[in-house]
Amino acid sequence: MAKKGPVSKEALWLTFLLAGIITFVGLATLFAPPDHFGGEALVENSIHNAGPSGYKAWFMASQKSGLAIAAWEDSFDALNELPTPTTMLIVKPYTVTNDSVAFDKKETAKLLQWVAKGNTLVLLDDFRRVGSSALLERFQLDVRLPAPVKPKAPSPAPAMRLLSLSPQSKAPLGAFIKAPLLSQSSSTLQGRNNGIFDAEPILQNAQKQTVLMWLPHRKGRLILGTITDLGENRYLHKPDNDNYQFLTNLLRQTNNPIVVNEFVHGYAESGDLLSYFQKKTPLGGIFAQFMLFFGLLLWLGFVRWKPAAPIQEENPNPEQGAHSPYIDSLAGLYLKSKSASLALTPQLKRLKNTLHQRHRIKLSEEARVHDLLLSRFAHYSNTQDSPDELMAAVKLATKATETNLPLTPQTLLKTSRQLSAIEEILNSKKH
Repeated sequence: MAKKGPVSKEALWLTFLLAGIITFVGLATLFAPPDHFGGEALVENSIHNAGPSGYKAWFMASQKSGLAIAAWEDSFDALNELPTPTTMLIVKPYTVTNDSVAFDKKETAKLLQWVAKGNTLVLLDDFRRVGSSALLERFQLDVRLPAPVKPKAPSPAPAMRLLSLSPQSKAPLGAFIKAPLLSQSSSTLQGRNNGIFDAEPILQNAQKQTVLMWLPHRKGRLILGTITDLGENRYLHKPDNDNYQFLTNLLRQTNNPIVVNEFVHGYAESGDLLSYFQKKTPLGGIFAQFMLFFGLLLWLGFVRWKPAAPIQEENPNPEQGAHSPYIDSLAGLYLKSKSASLALTPQLKRLKNTLHQRHRIKLSEEARVHDLLLSRFAHYSNTQDSPDELMAAVKLATKATETNLPLTPQTLLKTSRQLSAIEEILNSKKH
């Protein structure tokens, strides 16, 4: 039998590299949090739920109306990464048994500290959890449940009574509301032992009992309510209510950027170990590029150079939503650095690549890009989505990235949404 020669150094290094990659992938799979917990794909009152109990219709309608609103899928430890002031909406937080997502006294304390800095918390809940119950205890409030009454026949929910919140408000709560507000929630809020507390009622039920109130807390404020079904999809095709408009008016009243907390429903922003380290390490956004460059150097040491095959045009991914560039730019960059140039740069690069690969047009060729947008669609529901407005957004984003022009959160959200709309139009199959 012929004697085998010694193992080459390249083969030995390649073995170690493959072993390291397998170990890393195994750890990433082991520590990767799932998209949701408890085995439930759709949680009640979540903006990802398109069923009767979800908030998806209201969330999409609010975005179409120009409301500066986005999903927040990070833990309570990351509250300080949000710009101040910000309004956070929490609807019926979902508590699970494995403590992956918990709404307890610790989370409540973090929320109150965050509110005290000048932010606004809107909490709609039945207040049966440890955290929300502790919040009522802190402000000497109780939830009152109605006495059980056996109805003779099913009847529609009585209309809510809207109270005047602030006469100095630029956008009053009653604006654009023509039909009454409806809710199946029957519990109410009241002061403990009928005591006096520093709060202002916003909404009452048919019996003139408070179901939504405004409560100041140091530099910030809380809006507490027991009407958890206010923005549910079940009210979408019911013309006898203006629930969606009222909830939008309520959030717009704060004059802040708005985030909807989906972490309390089990949705996590960091889907695997790689994205976790990309977000948490000082390298930040260049972490993945550093890992790729390191792997490329190792690969070049083991293989011979060969001419690259001709690059073919990539087919667009139809499952990629229009909000993916918006989430990538804002959630990871702007909320940390507050730099509009960093937030918009990934979207502009993606837009340049799309124009070059699919249409052989440069982003700087404004006339050709404008004509391409005109040829792609003839109708638009919002003036912000017109070709002229979209081109204005491209110019503003380019100027912001080149000159580090500061933008307000509202302008940044609007510009990011318009860039996402352009990419969605260019990737569509309509001609």
